[in-house]
Amino acid sequence: ATGLSIWAAVIARSRRAVPGSNSFGWLMLAVAHWCLISALHALVAETGARIALNKVQFLSVASIGVLWLSFASGYARVGWPSRPGVLGALWLIPVTTIVLAITNEAHGLIWTDISLSETPWGGRLVYTPGTWFWVQVVFSYVLVAIGSWMLAVGVSTFPPGPRTRCVR
Repeated sequence: ATGLSIWAAVIARSRRAVPGSNSFGWLMLAVAHWCLISALHALVAETGARIALNKVQFLSVASIGVLWLSFASGYARVGWPSRPGVLGALWLIPVTTIVLAITNEAHGLIWTDISLSETPWGGRLVYTPGTWFWVQVVFSYVLVAIGSWMLAVGVSTFPPGPRTRCVR
């Protein structure tokens, strides 16, 4: 998944004339980061290292919703999400989430507890979500829903030529 996401990012970078390609490239890099860190988290045995990897993973986890909305609005040619004030406001929750993940031991807003669960493949860390974790989840899902709606409406209003070329 990491390799395919990086490949998609490289392709998006080579097609800069396509609306939304820059945002799509960043989205794919975030997905690649998420997948890679998740794999490392599963492979590392030491609990402290796994917790540190989980914190690093929030760089991509928290960014996916905004990047998806940015891609969808660019591709569907909807301008309001890319306005500087709107875009800055959209990044407030992800940036706050990343800071809270890094400093979680001080407040427990991202996860309140971590327990070890034994599986046939070894021990897995189970994170009990904190309050801010759910704020981030709801925020991300709302942005993904809005972006998906933008794509559906945008693609349905494209002239027939581009639509049929995309299907072939």
